[in-house]
Amino acid sequence: MSANISSKTFDFLKKLNKNNNRDWFNENKNLYTESQQNVVSFLDELIKEMSGFDEELAKLDSKKALFRIYRDTRFSKDKSPYKTNFGASLGMGKGNQKGGYYLHMEPGNLFWQVEFTCPNRLF
Repeated sequence: MSANISSKTFDFLKKLNKNNNRDWFNENKNLYTESQQNVVSFLDELIKEMSGFDEELAKLDSKKALFRIYRDTRFSKDKSPYKTNFGASLGMGKGNQKGGYYLHMEPGNLFWQVEFTCPNRLF
């Protein structure tokens, strides 16, 4: 796999964490757009590689798998308007019989979650 997450993407997230407000975000929208595209390119390659063992993933659009950066603050005490991470859900959609994957990335915290579906079995 040749795509990777650029250090610029993590730099953007660090800056957003320190300046989590609409004015700063709008002034630096180009940094967000570049970072978002970097993550989408990474997801494109990841989906391509993982499709070798999970054919359901080949149907995914990486842009749709990526979660939006805007937070829902309606019921939260924290009114910060933006998430300070990128997250993506792969293969966890309706009708998928195998399960799915979640990727979470932010400075100092990167993790990969796998969910398996086992029909007719209880563990």
